[in-house]
Amino acid sequence: MRRVVSWLTEYSYRKAWLVIVAVVLMVGFGGYTFMNVQQELIPDIDFPLLTVVAEAPGSQPDDVVRTVTGPIETALSDLDGLKSTETTSIAGLGVTQLNFEYGTNLDKAKAQIAERLATAGLPAGVRTSVLAFDVTSLPVVTFSLQGALSQAELAAVADSQIVPALRQIHGVASVEVAGGGLTEIVVTVDRKAMLDAGLTYNQIAAALRENNVILPSGQIQSGDTVIPLQTVATYTSIDQIREIGLRSRDGVVILGSIATVEEAPARAVGINRTDGEPSVGIRVIKTGSANTVDVAHAVTSKLDAIEAGLPQGLTVTVTQDQSEFITESINGVVIEGLIGGVLAILVVFLFLSNWRSTLVTAVSIPLSIIVAVILLDQLGHSLNIMTLGGLTIAIGRVIDDSIVVLENIYRHMARGEKTFAAIINGSREVTIAIVGATATTVAVFLPLGLTGGLIGQLFLLLLAGGSIRAPGLAARCDHGDTCAGSLHHRRPRQGRRGTRRRAHLHGPALSTCPSLGARAPVAHCRHRRGDVHR
Repeated sequence: MRRVVSWLTEYSYRKAWLVIVAVVLMVGFGGYTFMNVQQELIPDIDFPLLTVVAEAPGSQPDDVVRTVTGPIETALSDLDGLKSTETTSIAGLGVTQLNFEYGTNLDKAKAQIAERLATAGLPAGVRTSVLAFDVTSLPVVTFSLQGALSQAELAAVADSQIVPALRQIHGVASVEVAGGGLTEIVVTVDRKAMLDAGLTYNQIAAALRENNVILPSGQIQSGDTVIPLQTVATYTSIDQIREIGLRSRDGVVILGSIATVEEAPARAVGINRTDGEPSVGIRVIKTGSANTVDVAHAVTSKLDAIEAGLPQGLTVTVTQDQSEFITESINGVVIEGLIGGVLAILVVFLFLSNWRSTLVTAVSIPLSIIVAVILLDQLGHSLNIMTLGGLTIAIGRVIDDSIVVLENIYRHMARGEKTFAAIINGSREVTIAIVGATATTVAVFLPLGLTGGLIGQLFLLLLAGGSIRAPGLAARCDHGDTCAGSLHHRRPRQGRRGTRRRAHLHGPALSTCPSLGARAPVAHCRHRRGDVHR
């Protein structure tokens, strides 16, 4: 390690122009990275959780337990990596929550669940779906549409004007409309007429299902291209439903002759209000790889243009914008980090009494942060509250190690060594100390990161944010020659009370550093009384 640091320091001293070019390129690429790095409120954490939702229309809770959730639990009880199962059964619905071990391949688990459900022996008509919790599935923007229209009309406006426009935005996965007056087709059967025709409710329901289907009808092959064919037989109007023919003992009976078919408002399952007025809610969900802040800003900008083209009296109110929380969190951490960095620089200046040396030490802070953000972006991490917390914690260590390198170079020059020798010897001597300090910091957090589970993932992200320590080491080694240059330009002056006073003040500060030894104050005073040979 010492040889590597010595070689790196010597090379950077001899090729100072190359170091400057590398730093300029690094700053330029870092600026580009800052503009494009992912910004999220919370890190993208994998939750080993799958939920099986089974819809059983018309079933009572006891029937759901006996015929739906019970067989599902039995079929999925021995899945690979399964820790626990929780089931909730209500009228017409069964929800089974599966908790897996961290590290379980959820895609493989989904495939296994689909195979088990196909052979679970569930009743006909039961529809199942497998859902996975994803942090990115949370809506980035939630807003409402309100005005002097009915909820049905508001929902129609949202579906026709707002949803299509927002779906065109890059990074938007889906746009969901909640609330509004939904409609449904109601078939009211005249029981006496049905019995006179020799029909039953089951026959009518079966006829409605059989005349509203999409059936596969083969395929057409042209070269290497295969085009699947489908027969579409779906209802497009109420009159088509009225004209359905039902077979009875007396021949064919038209549905409209024994029942009334009409469009009616569906039963409301929820109420959406904004500022006390009826409205419809709209949620925008981004894709997993999209930048939350960019998507949210694009959506809110698009909403301004959409609102201008809405019917008179309709307004759009943004109720939740995830980018605001992210921006506030990031700005808060950045401001606190800047305050800490400025205070650290002021403390360094008070002890060194040299603005050039303080400036060189201060350069290591932004340079190390830039390199750390570049590493985070290249490793696929985002700027979030955890990685930013790691960066903030590591800033203090960067300042600490910079001072150690600077003071050790200063000590060698005080002994009369030439600039180049002082750079090499001073950097090499503190290499083990700096690496040890870094290893100690890692040793504190790494066991927490290896505990596994949610806590382990969070602390690993904190360590990823603390990767500023690694580039900080290189930055300090590359700045060794600059530090020495700034020191040797201040020639000591002889025979002044102020010089002796400064030597006296610096002596105790140097003697408190364990790596300098007991003779450091004497060497420092000798430096004050004589010239450094260059």
